[in-house]
Amino acid sequence: MDDKRKRIIKAKEDRLFKDKRKKRSFWMTYVSLSGYLNVLIGVIVIMIIDSWAPKSQTFLDRLFQVNRDNIWTLQYGKPFVALVAFMLFHSSVALFINARFLKRKTDHLNGLVVVGFIFSWALLIIFYT
Repeated sequence: MDDKRKRIIKAKEDRLFKDKRKKRSFWMTYVSLSGYLNVLIGVIVIMIIDSWAPKSQTFLDRLFQVNRDNIWTLQYGKPFVALVAFMLFHSSVALFINARFLKRKTDHLNGLVVVGFIFSWALLIIFYT
């Protein structure tokens, strides 16, 4: 009797709490794609920062006694700030949307969006100090 009762209760729970979602919602797809967009923007930003770094001295530079200046050239400053600001805005909107849709046990925050948000804040703070 006890086993039969458990099966009846389990069947009722399955009917009551059945997940009716057939596919991912538009907003969850948006959050996922914005995470990938943050990765793409992050790679571009890192390439811009690498272009600013002073070039290190090579073997041929030492051989021919060529001096290299140890100065960071801040070219492409405006596109850099625009990309990082877009990344911050986009990731903050995606974080807000993602937080609004945390209703079930299987829902979670998108890690790429969180990392993009923190990365963009840190870059803006470092750039303007």
